[in-house]
Amino acid sequence: MPNVRQRRTRQRKLPEWYTRRMLTASRPMEYLLSVALLYRQMWVTKLILVVILIRNLASGQDFGVIEGLLLAFILLPFLLGLLSVMLVNPDALINGLAVRGQWDAILPQLPRFERRAARALGADRAKLVIAGWRARCLAKVGRPADGLEQLERLKGHANIPEVDRLLMLAQYYDTVEDYDEAAESLAQALDLDPENVQAWTALVEVDALHRDLPETARFALDSARSLPGYGGLGPGAEFLEGVALAAEDRFETAIEHLRRFREWAGTQYQRLPVTIAIDAAAGAMEVASLRALGRTDEADRVLGAIRAQLKREQALHLMPSFEEIIARHERPAAADLIGS
Repeated sequence: MPNVRQRRTRQRKLPEWYTRRMLTASRPMEYLLSVALLYRQMWVTKLILVVILIRNLASGQDFGVIEGLLLAFILLPFLLGLLSVMLVNPDALINGLAVRGQWDAILPQLPRFERRAARALGADRAKLVIAGWRARCLAKVGRPADGLEQLERLKGHANIPEVDRLLMLAQYYDTVEDYDEAAESLAQALDLDPENVQAWTALVEVDALHRDLPETARFALDSARSLPGYGGLGPGAEFLEGVALAAEDRFETAIEHLRRFREWAGTQYQRLPVTIAIDAAAGAMEVASLRALGRTDEADRVLGAIRAQLKREQALHLMPSFEEIIARHERPAAADLIGS
């Protein structure tokens, strides 16, 4: 039986027809979809208001203040839909496309995203962000060399810090699953800025999840913890601690941290689409930990839930990557060790 949090999460989940069409919709279609969603969510209230308004007018009443207020409430979604489109977060939209593997659909969105990013971040920072997205997209559509060139050409740019470029380069290598090169880019960034929390935390993920290097992952995590910016990670700190512990074969404690992170992540899919992938990565480490403890039935249930969730979120293409994480962290079960 679903618990209260699961029921509330289902209630907040946007309908599939909305998320599927919103990902690639034009601006006018975004507006119409937003209006349709608002009417769908409030249809009972709107129906009651329409009935009351029709009854008042049919009874011969003049169109007065009450009727004006009723009509305003009925038409309110048209105004709210406009505000929704005006305030739409293109970063969330693009992240949603990326998580769902729709890289070819991101490229046409980038000019619009760059205009917004330039207003928010400044022209030079926006140039780096867009270059990072374009690099990853080109790599994913079969043009990795062209993708890498997007970031290489910014090397030495007067107004783009080399540390930021190296962090973006690490993201590119992570996307193409070249984790040794990702770690090398992060190491270069830390040579330039040893107090860069983002570089240390990214190194925890690369070394714990993808390279199975528990000692360097722990060193990176301890280094990040010593810096003031680490406190801003919030629930992300649970994820980092969980994957580092799992890499160290401290499975029971790892599971506790991973589950606390996943409890939060499961409520963030619509607001932060990237949490879909991070949640599944945490789940993969949980599965590996459960198997190492000999709790195979529980591990199978978690793995099945991850697969079902990715399917619901149109991100099932990520499953092989998470299965690789599980395989990389496979350990002999405790019962097997005792038997031997």
